[in-house]
Amino acid sequence: FFFVVLVLLGFSAFSGWLLVSWVAIAAASVLLHEGGHAVAFRAFGVLGPVEAATAIGAFLVSLMAMGWLPGDDFPPGSVLAAASGATFATVVLAQTANAFACRSASRPMWQHHLLGNRLLVGAAAIELVFAMAMLLIGPIADFLEHRNPPAVGWAVALASMPLVVVADALVKRRDHDRRRR
Repeated sequence: FFFVVLVLLGFSAFSGWLLVSWVAIAAASVLLHEGGHAVAFRAFGVLGPVEAATAIGAFLVSLMAMGWLPGDDFPPGSVLAAASGATFATVVLAQTANAFACRSASRPMWQHHLLGNRLLVGAAAIELVFAMAMLLIGPIADFLEHRNPPAVGWAVALASMPLVVVADALVKRRDHDRRRR
């Protein structure tokens, strides 16, 4: 039915190869658009919330590790800067994992050769070095109001990576199972 509608829409304006081209281009555009919904769901409906939850968790556990209790005012100065640093580290690490996880729309990250895309590996390495500089080099960290997070903040930040990868794999598995039905 879809192709019949495309032919009817293009029939009055095109004929021959132009009509065939019209149908092919319109069909490809619609398919790409619909495929974008699946990618958007994975990015904003699953991976984004996982990343946000771990970033908030890193912020809160960092504050609590430095003496803050829920209900208290947020502490000023270096304590808040360290919690902010934990949040920043979590976002950077989760996004790095996301970049590797999203190399395929259907296969989980561990089914790829991790170092197979040298440009991605290089970009991730540069991103991580840059992020460490933003946390650990005094003048840069001061300007951004970041500090080196406490160990528990680093633990949550590092945990964000496998959490993003597993969430991505679960969505891909669900999508695979739906296609098989």
